[in-house]
Amino acid sequence: MRWGSLLPASIFFSGVASSAVNYMLCRFTLPRFGHEVPAWTPFAEFRLPTWSVWLYASLALLAPFFLSGDMVSLPWWGKLLLNVFSPLMMIFMLAGVAVAYGYLRKRGLSGGSAALIVILGTLLLGPLGPQLLVLLAMWDTVFDVRGLGHGLWRRQQG
Repeated sequence: MRWGSLLPASIFFSGVASSAVNYMLCRFTLPRFGHEVPAWTPFAEFRLPTWSVWLYASLALLAPFFLSGDMVSLPWWGKLLLNVFSPLMMIFMLAGVAVAYGYLRKRGLSGGSAALIVILGTLLLGPLGPQLLVLLAMWDTVFDVRGLGHGLWRRQQG
């Protein structure tokens, strides 16, 4: 596979990394000039909008029809699908890690222990691990498992 096929997705992830570094620098410099910078959202509360589940599901269903054969000879819509689906899958994996981490933190584990369990669990599951994280993120996005007040079916506080 030629790496040029995933160049737009790589540029997207470079932009995310650059924005994170820029935010960290601004957190240190702007308060010296009298400006307030909002804090990060805690990682255990990272969530995705509900529409992202529908986008991911539709792209996952379309992928077998368009992404067959050699990646170099893909038509333009296949490359577009690949460059939208790849970052979206990584974002869902990150959201799945946040759900698992938040669940373990609510059960009383320290931050380091919870992170170690999530990472080791994902690695020990092999190729099934990332897919389970994606499904966990989709489940939380739709059913609001963590009780953060989002999703199609919100958990009732009471």
